[in-house]
Amino acid sequence: MRQALSVLGPAMGDAANSMLGDLTSKYEGALNESARPDPMLEERKRSIGEGIRSIEGKLKAIQDNSEAVYRQICDKHKQVIDKLDTLTKQKT
Repeated sequence: MRQALSVLGPAMGDAANSMLGDLTSKYEGALNESARPDPMLEERKRSIGEGIRSIEGKLKAIQDNSEAVYRQICDKHKQVIDKLDTLTKQKT
């Protein structure tokens, strides 16, 4: 920015030059400040990560339970079909 305004040469004046220096300094300060880690943000990220892991664990438990129930239903279904076949063969 300073370079872009340097084309004004002496017309820029000391006050404008000083303002430009202050602006540059404040911009660099804000840029450095934004690059620093934010403890509150890091804590929030950690908390969200823990929540996600907890939900994933619960989802896994639900899926495991669903598979176990499905297998039990299939086993019962097979038992009933086998019994029906046996009874049908006995009657014929």
